[in-house]
Amino acid sequence: MRWIGGVLGGLLALLVSPASAASAACQFRQVAELPVTLYGARALRPVVGATIDGVGANLIFDTGGAFIGLSQASAMRLKLHPTAPPPGFQMRSYGQIVQAQVAAAHRLAYGGVVIASPEFLIIDRAPSDDVDGFLGEPAFADVDIEIDLADRVIRLFQPAGCAGENLAYWADPKQVSVVDLEPFPKAVRPLGWVEINGVRLRALFDTGAPDTDLTADAAKRAGVRPGDLGVHEAGTAGGLGPGGLKNWRGHFQSLTIGKETIPDLVLNFTDKPNASADLIIGADYFVTHRVLISKSQGKLYSTPVGQGGYGAQPKPSGSK
Repeated sequence: MRWIGGVLGGLLALLVSPASAASAACQFRQVAELPVTLYGARALRPVVGATIDGVGANLIFDTGGAFIGLSQASAMRLKLHPTAPPPGFQMRSYGQIVQAQVAAAHRLAYGGVVIASPEFLIIDRAPSDDVDGFLGEPAFADVDIEIDLADRVIRLFQPAGCAGENLAYWADPKQVSVVDLEPFPKAVRPLGWVEINGVRLRALFDTGAPDTDLTADAAKRAGVRPGDLGVHEAGTAGGLGPGGLKNWRGHFQSLTIGKETIPDLVLNFTDKPNASADLIIGADYFVTHRVLISKSQGKLYSTPVGQGGYGAQPKPSGSK
């Protein structure tokens, strides 16, 4: 991956104490700023524009994705040639195995980022009908990511000398919630621990998923089960897998992320086999919070946006 464009070399100076040598040495360099359009009926799909071998494509910015992906139809439009994946390759979505192929292109570019010889996972269908695919972890493997969906922008940073610094530069540190993430690059995706109803659960922070939801097992550990008063069947749910999974909807007393506790939530929970996390923190969280995923530090920083509270819809301007 390499960086081009006018943003290269732009430096964001952190507000730090001059008495701290570490603070004085911290440089938090912005290397890209990506305009975002929120697609979907509830405007919960953060999409960025890209080019693949010079042809335009709309891709979901997917922090929960371990791959860069395209639909079969988009691969055909882009004149890519899918082949069978390497032996032993396996992709899962919602705990289900997804049949996929792979294809190589010459060049992927988005927001001043250029990736030479990218490899795409080719799946039967895109996560949404109005997009071509998704940008997953390989597209932003070596940067810190600020997700500011309220202002329709995602910023990418390369920090230097910032160990121990609070990188949520837009807020008073007292206002910032911090979650320790599992170490990169081993974790690949942003995984950390949160609490639901006071029960500690492993969460995937996933902009590619519209909604926050739990596995049925995690909901049970948090004290909410199918058949309980106020719990209702909610059809089926699924990601890119071959079929729908049984889904319920119930009331949860609280979700705690860092030092922020969000009360009185109604969340779905799904009978997911072999899920990699107890719950997904989806885009419904990201549209109401400004979030920095710091891979360099292994931390997630967040602050609430505005007065809408959890689950409030983003401002409609610019959404499709």
